[in-house]
This record gives sequence, C-alpha cells and structure tokens, in this order.
Amino acid sequence: MLKPRTLSIGMILALLFALVLSVSAASAQEEEDEVTLGGSVKVRDDGNNPSARLIIALRDLPAPPAGMAYEGWLVGGDDKISTGVFYRAIDGSVDAEWTHPDGANIFAHYAAFAITTEPVPDPDPATPGEVVYADTIDSGAYFPLLNILVESEDAPDDTALGVGLRDQLGEARNHARAVRNGADLAAQQAAAQSVLDIIMGAGNDGFGAAAYAEAISEQLNLAQVGTTDKTAVEAIKAAIGANDWVRLKLTQAAGGASNLIAATGEEHPEELKSFIQNVYEPLDTINRDANAAYAGAQDMATFVPILGAVPGTPGVGDGLVPTVARGVLLFGVIAMALGMALLLRRRRTVILQAA
Repeated sequence: MLKPRTLSIGMILALLFALVLSVSAASAQEEEDEVTLGGSVKVRDDGNNPSARLIIALRDLPAPPAGMAYEGWLVGGDDKISTGVFYRAIDGSVDAEWTHPDGANIFAHYAAFAITTEPVPDPDPATPGEVVYADTIDSGAYFPLLNILVESEDAPDDTALGVGLRDQLGEARNHARAVRNGADLAAQQAAAQSVLDIIMGAGNDGFGAAAYAEAISEQLNLAQVGTTDKTAVEAIKAAIGANDWVRLKLTQAAGGASNLIAATGEEHPEELKSFIQNVYEPLDTINRDANAAYAGAQDMATFVPILGAVPGTPGVGDGLVPTVARGVLLFGVIAMALGMALLLRRRRTVILQAA
C-alpha cells in the first residue's frame, strides 16, 4: 500500500505534468490548423487621404474552381466593400492596389479583409460569395491603432495622433529652416521661439508635437501588452523604435531652440552655430522617423489571410485571453514546483530528526 506522503508527491508530480501539458497545448492551439497565404495586405495613405489605400501582395493562392474568380473585400460589421476581382498570376501571386473611392480612412470603417470566390460572370457583384480566406485586425492592437490613425479624444478636434504629429512636425520644420536661414540673430530667435512653441504646445494647435509623440508611445505600449499576433508584434516594435527617435529629436530641437532664444549675441560664432544646428538638424531628419512610426502603426493591421477564417470585428480584450491563460497556467506550474520542493524539504528534515 502506498504511504500518504508518497501518494502526495505522486499527485503533485501528476498535476505538474498536466499543467506543463496544458501550457504547451494552450500555445499550440493558437497555431493549430492555420493555413495562411504568403505575402500580406497592408493599408497606406493615398497621398492626399490617410489610410485610404490598400496594397495587396499575396503569394501561393491556389487556382480558383473552374468558372470562378477570387475577389477581395473589406469588412466592418455589416459594412463591406469590394476591392476588386483578383488577377492571379500562374505562380499563384496577386499584386494589386486599391484606393477607397471616397478617400475614406479604411480603419475608420473596416477591421477585416476577406477573399471570396465569385462566378464569372458575376450576376450579383454587390454580394460577396463564399469566403475562402480572411483575417481580422488583432483585438489587442485595434483600439490603439484607432487612436493613432483614425481619431483620438485626447487630441484637439479628435485628431488622430499620428496625423497630428506629422502636421506639427511639418510646421516645426518650416520654422527650423527659418532658424537656419535667418538674416540676423533676432530673426533666428523669433523662428526658434516658434519651433519651441510647436514642440511644447504653446503654439499652433495648442497640443504640441512632443505631446503627440508621447501619446503615440502610450498607445503603442498598450498595443504591445495587448497582442500576441506575431505580425502585429513586429510592427509595434518597429513603430516604438521609430517613435522613440522622434521623441529624442524633439528634445534635442527644443534644447537647441531654448539655447538660441537665450543667446545675447556675445557668444562665440561657433557656439551660436551649434545652437542653430541643434534646432535644424534634428527636425531636418525627423520626418523619416515619424513616417516609419506611422507606417509601423498601419502595419499593426497587416492582413495575412487565413484559410477558412471568418471576417469579424475585434472584441474588447480578446487579444489578452491567450496571454492571461498562459500566465495562469505557468503560475500553477511554479506553485506546484514550490509545493513539491517544500514537501521534499520537510521530508528530509523529518528523516534527519528521526536519525
């Protein structure tokens, strides 16, 4: 007959083994039976309108059934719009672009992309056929994305944070050029004051480029915590890195502007030149970083169509469920391991005392 202590250790070991299996199963469940197309579908600006253009670059799309063709659709609840019938190359690739006919922000209306099969000719072009592949924006990235790219109640006039930042940077660069090209110190100082006001929020829209960059950082951090989607995670990391450079360069430009404003004209010419450079040079290159952060935010919503998926609307908090589940399971594993260690320690103590 098994002794009670032996039975207890056996039960702990069994539970520990079961929890480890549960963790593995939870991780594997996310990728189980997912068949994705190669390539991706991304959203970009169309030159005049933010996030109004779709870049379709897919690979490995099987040939459609005889008499059928593939068609792309953007889906948002009951709202849907066709992005056109695909021209599929012999190698299974599809390369196309589509711009919303009204120049509307895609993210403001749609959260999913689907590929359907349609008869040729199509007797009802307005109605989607059978959905073959689909993908929905990851829920953990969805709401931060809306704040950065569509609208944010924290910004003046509910301006999207990414759009507001780009607008403010454009104004700041214009004044930075005036700093560099100013006829005399007084003109340079006046331009430097404008630069400082735009960065700190005392001028223009009253919010400030630095506040936009900080708010974007907060939203990207929320997205990073809330999503486990690999494509979204990579995009978020890229956006955070680029936005950090924006924040650093704004700090440098603000410091240079402050130094120049405080100058008396008695400084050494090289010192004044340094102040001017510290205003102009960071803002001269900041647009590259701001655009990279903006594109990274758009890439959080990269669609990678999955075979048999159903296009939907991201649910609040859904993206955290797998992470929380794994965390709970791992906590259980650790607790069981500690319990077993304590039990074994107690057993050794009893044995030593008996000896």
